[in-house]
Amino acid sequence: MMLGPFGSRQITLHRWVFTVLVTMTGCVIVLNILSSPSFSLDYSPGGIQHDRLQKGTYNTALRWRLAEAMKNQCRDDVTPYLGGVIFQPDVTLSPKFNKYISEYRTTVTYTTYHIKVWAIPESCACSARLDSRHGPTRPTNYSLGLGDNKITYFVVTNTAGDDRRVLKAYTLHIYRPSKTDGSTKVLDRSHQVCGLVQDCDLKYLPNIECGLYNDTHLKDWSDAENVIQRLPVCKTGFEQGRWLVPCGRCDDASSCDWTVGLWQPFSCRHPTKPRDEIREEFAGKTILFLGDSTNRGMMHYMIEQLNITLTEWDKTHDIKIYNNVNRGRTRFTFAYYPQFWLANEKRPNFEEALEQLIAKSEPLQNNSNTVLVVGGVQWLTSNHIKSLAATLDKLGLSGVRVMIKSFGAGFHQPVDGMRSLLLSEFTVLNRVNTALVQTASSHNYDVIDTFPITMSRFKDFMQGKCACHFHKIRELTDEGFLIPEGMRVGTTTGRYHVEGEINKLCSEMLINSICSENR
Repeated sequence: MMLGPFGSRQITLHRWVFTVLVTMTGCVIVLNILSSPSFSLDYSPGGIQHDRLQKGTYNTALRWRLAEAMKNQCRDDVTPYLGGVIFQPDVTLSPKFNKYISEYRTTVTYTTYHIKVWAIPESCACSARLDSRHGPTRPTNYSLGLGDNKITYFVVTNTAGDDRRVLKAYTLHIYRPSKTDGSTKVLDRSHQVCGLVQDCDLKYLPNIECGLYNDTHLKDWSDAENVIQRLPVCKTGFEQGRWLVPCGRCDDASSCDWTVGLWQPFSCRHPTKPRDEIREEFAGKTILFLGDSTNRGMMHYMIEQLNITLTEWDKTHDIKIYNNVNRGRTRFTFAYYPQFWLANEKRPNFEEALEQLIAKSEPLQNNSNTVLVVGGVQWLTSNHIKSLAATLDKLGLSGVRVMIKSFGAGFHQPVDGMRSLLLSEFTVLNRVNTALVQTASSHNYDVIDTFPITMSRFKDFMQGKCACHFHKIRELTDEGFLIPEGMRVGTTTGRYHVEGEINKLCSEMLINSICSENR
């Protein structure tokens, strides 16, 4: 193809000289970079994307300064295109960026769990906004959950409020693999048994070892399997434990087989009960959930296990009743709390939300046939537990079975629009969580302690800005196979699967606790 310069302007940046050639398609190719008191760039109004800017030849600070300079050299007429997209860390888009192509894919590593992204409009009269026509235009941090992450940029007119028009949308699919994606490992039962209590990248327990360590009490993985099978079944959901995984060497994470990794308490075990058995034990029960989306994910998993497949789900932020569960023998009710998006004067407090949930769920029995599950990511306190007990007593329901879901990992990524906790704050959260468990136990409530389970695997979160979800809903084909992420289907099949091994573990612990006769 013929290359040649057309229409140029000069951009000045401190201490660098760039010589470039601009193609007829508007792509900028950097020919050389020289140290200099000034920075010169031949720039075409037809486009500002170039390979070296995307692929990180420059140091980080210079890349963003260069991108800012390019943004300021936009063309004056209105066009619906992006001039370029900048990433940190670097990614390779497929197909290669072209302003006329609106959908791209790329894959990052498992250890890349957030990314900074910035899209630059071609026209001065437009903005490139993230996620919505009112979204941010600046470089933005974005959390990357396991699997497919969809980032959408809208090219919009620079008009105010509702007059802002969307001219074009660009979609970026960023796939982040899990530890087990594409695993071809064959289980070697002679491998070392490695334990994990906390990740060194989020060391919230100051005096506890971080990272994988050799559990010398277990000779090999075969020995571990035998020892675990001889342990009694756990009577509570807050027994101290750690993750166990077989590895060729504990100092080589790549040698570990996480397809068989498991959360293992030190003194007991959490078995998976047969599905037919739990269907019978859940018959005649009403299960109420009060909490956020992490609670809802556990509820959806339980409904799927009782119904074989999940046929109804939504991201409800209100009260939702599910009657068609376990062949109509089990009822589920969910109420979202806290409703943080409402103004303070319209937001129900904890007691009001609980009473609304109970009113919607009636009639209820004042015995273990009524199960109330309360909890969320990090909002529950010991005061909520005391208020819960008082409200149930007032309503004549002090005999119902209460399950408390403790804290979970989340809010550890520096993403826009979300609070981000400091390491010291997670240490404090651990103490608050311990007090929460103790308070719940003193009221004779069952506890599923998800905090140590999720904190040690905090990188395994699914999609969502909070980095707090360990589940996602996947649609199934009519034959029961997972539909690949990001694939468009004409009409929904109405069949779904709840994916996420950590959510599965916590949900199975909840199922065992509900089925147990121990209070």
